Amino acid sequence: EALARRLNRVTTRGALIGEIYGVAETVHANALEALVSRLRRRLLALESGVTIHPVRGVGYILAETFD
Repeated sequence: EALARRLNRVTTRGALIGEIYGVAETVHANALEALVSRLRRRLLALESGVTIHPVRGVGYILAETFD
């Protein structure tokens, strides 16, 4: 949902962690990467028309796929 609200715009890692886990939670370094990986597989399986791309050093972007 956090990525979908910002479709085609970069969402920072900090913003995602804050929305998903809350600001008070301590999150392991790979927790977000694992979550994004599972979400990518689900979106691909559903042929959703969107993909998640990493933006190095910043975060992620949910972008529409054009076939």
